[in-house]
Amino acid sequence: MIFDSQEEIDSFIIKYPKCTIIDGSVIIREENEGDFYNVSGLKNIERITGALTIEDNRDLTSLSGLISLTYVGKGVEIENNKSLYGFPGLDALERIGGDLAICNNESVTCLSGFSSLDSIYGTLSISLMPDLISLDGLNGLSFVGNCLLIQDNPKLLDIQNLNQLKSIYGFVEILGNSSLMSLKGLDFVTSIGSYLKIMNNSALKDLAGLTFLRVIGENGDDLRNRLTVSDNNSLITLAGMNILRYIGGSIDITYNPSLTKLDGFYHLDSIKGSIIIVGNDKLNNISSLSGIDPNTVFSPTSSYKALEIYDNPQLSECAIRSICHIINDDDKSKNIHDNKAGCNSIYEISDACSVVGVMSPEADDICNFRISPNPAKNIIYLNYDKVTVSDPGSIRVEIYSAAGEKMISLDHIQEKINISDLSQGLYLIKFITAQRTVTRKIIVAR
Repeated sequence: MIFDSQEEIDSFIIKYPKCTIIDGSVIIREENEGDFYNVSGLKNIERITGALTIEDNRDLTSLSGLISLTYVGKGVEIENNKSLYGFPGLDALERIGGDLAICNNESVTCLSGFSSLDSIYGTLSISLMPDLISLDGLNGLSFVGNCLLIQDNPKLLDIQNLNQLKSIYGFVEILGNSSLMSLKGLDFVTSIGSYLKIMNNSALKDLAGLTFLRVIGENGDDLRNRLTVSDNNSLITLAGMNILRYIGGSIDITYNPSLTKLDGFYHLDSIKGSIIIVGNDKLNNISSLSGIDPNTVFSPTSSYKALEIYDNPQLSECAIRSICHIINDDDKSKNIHDNKAGCNSIYEISDACSVVGVMSPEADDICNFRISPNPAKNIIYLNYDKVTVSDPGSIRVEIYSAAGEKMISLDHIQEKINISDLSQGLYLIKFITAQRTVTRKIIVAR
């Protein structure tokens, strides 16, 4: 049913006073500018089995006439309504079987009117809302069946009202929200089925809010699966993504001019694609990537190398475990240039890897030397394969600061080492046997 004038809306309840279900789709779109002021003629409608589209209505100020609506089948589109202030008429809406798209409503500051909405079985898209400040109104939303898109809302300050969401089957895109300072609101999302893209959010300083995210791209072998963090001018750190363990695609950290370190990946152990670190002007630390299994890093398409690190003018230290293995694997393609000396070419990184004792997977794992926990607070535990060490009494353990100062030296192996005297920061631990010296990095965090 298409309503294109106020007269049609007003006459509907007169012609069909007992109608509560519209079996099909509804479009509310004015034919002539200024035709619509309200939709009260639909106040008895409880269910729309198709889609609901409300768009291009210049003087429509309220949707209170939809006060009985509890279900929409194929989706809701609310677009290009210049005078609409909110959605109080949708307070009874509990379920949307398709997408919810709210776009280009010039006077809307929040999303009040969706207080009963629990489930969206399609995509939630909120975009081009020039006065939107918050997502207040979506506090009860616990399920998004497909994707989440929040794009080009210049006054949006936060997304905290999404804090009931647990998982998102499709992708998440948070793009071009110039006032957005935090991702808090996604705190309980544990998995994202496809990709996560965070781009062009110029006020965003960290990734706090992704606290429980463990998996990105768990749904199959889609080449779009990846983590992209790009062009966020104020982003200083990736802290907040602290328990992420798997990305079913590539890592793409590019053109974040204030980013200094990648400290959100200490538990990331496998990916399924490339590592791309490009154009981050202040980046000087990528040590949190050291735990990635190098066997899971490869070039998924001809467009990317397996490892791309370039145009990071402050990055001089790339000799971490995962990168060393990739550098010394001739089967993995690389593109390394225009970083600081020490990380400015494949040869410089390879030399640095030899200095810290990480040359190949075989050499690095000769004793299966393990440290836990990492990051650590006051105590670390050391484990090694005793079968591979001919004289356990000859083992020595040395701990160095990032500046190269020896902090701890033990002539005989101890399974437990007290590090409470060490300041917070990055350290190197050398495990020295008659056969080999193995070096690991550890973070002391308090």
